[in-house]
Amino acid sequence: MTTKTGTKSERLPAADAGNAREYGIPDLVRDINGFLSSHLSQYGLIENIGRMIRKAIKNPKLLAPEHMAPRKDRYARNFLHKDPAGHFVVMSLVWGPSQGTPIHDHGTWGVMGVYRNELEAVNYKRLDDGSDEDYADLRETGSLVLGAGSLAWVLPPNEEIHLNRNGGDEPTITIHVYGKEITGYHKFDLATKRVTWYEIPKPS
Repeated sequence: MTTKTGTKSERLPAADAGNAREYGIPDLVRDINGFLSSHLSQYGLIENIGRMIRKAIKNPKLLAPEHMAPRKDRYARNFLHKDPAGHFVVMSLVWGPSQGTPIHDHGTWGVMGVYRNELEAVNYKRLDDGSDEDYADLRETGSLVLGAGSLAWVLPPNEEIHLNRNGGDEPTITIHVYGKEITGYHKFDLATKRVTWYEIPKPS
């Protein structure tokens, strides 16, 4: 997941939600709907939604306790909002110590903000042409630790292959907005260069 933004700014004003500490999920959903109706480019969406996520994660009362609870078996995925038309979802993810993802893609744009603690992101570039759906030759392009308040984003087809993991001793909480509900993804094996499809367990 990259942390840079597009060079061409397409910032739109968001509705006034009052003090940033009071900005919540309903405000975020309202503003995302406004950005989508403005027919922005995908980079424009990422930039504007990222601004609002950054505002939301300043709110210490953003999430209910059940949306901040870790799982023992895997990182927890919680729906905070599902757009009725399927245009986007808002989720909280809770990463226990040592929990993470395999190397994977998303198949849609997405923006993430770190709400509590920190998360490591490792990005990869595909070296092959993608013509063989079962094969991918990847090269790591960078690793960074994202602290609370940080943003990252993905955008297919060239800026989305990555893994995330919590290398700390405490749970990490992140807020995600995706351009669709993600029920599965391509999983990449760096050693064998094999690509497989993985069905994600249903979120809460």
